[in-house]
Amino acid sequence: MLATQNPIELEGTYPLPEAQLDRFLFNAILDYLGPEEELKVISLTTTTRTAKVQRVTSAEELLDFQQLVRMVPIADSLARYTVNLVRATRHTSENAPDFIKNICELWGEAFRAAQFIVLAAKARALSRKRYHVTYEEHHFSCYSGTASPYSAELPCRL
Repeated sequence: MLATQNPIELEGTYPLPEAQLDRFLFNAILDYLGPEEELKVISLTTTTRTAKVQRVTSAEELLDFQQLVRMVPIADSLARYTVNLVRATRHTSENAPDFIKNICELWGEAFRAAQFIVLAAKARALSRKRYHVTYEEHHFSCYSGTASPYSAELPCRL
């Protein structure tokens, strides 16, 4: 699922129910374009120029890549670390830090967070020409915008 949100122009949009927010793998925050990029946008969008779209992949290739990502191995220790990290976001977990127990009484990451972290780490490993997940990919997957229903509102983010 892909969605966009512009916090300035929310008119005509509605917030998703909390139960749907954890369906998003990443929360990519985009900043303003630089001056040269803005000039290029103006040049491309205010003329009679017609964009020429070229197919770069197929549905079959995307499905094959999804299968390939799932085939990338992850060490048991790293998978366990992922589960422990996600569980530590829940105030009922014995391993949760005090700030989670005190501030995030109603929230914590669902098991989907662990699934998403592992899948993102596997995909990143492949993009780095690695055939297994390292802590580097895992760290990137956890801290580069993993979506959470509460990540923008509370300090309960992975």
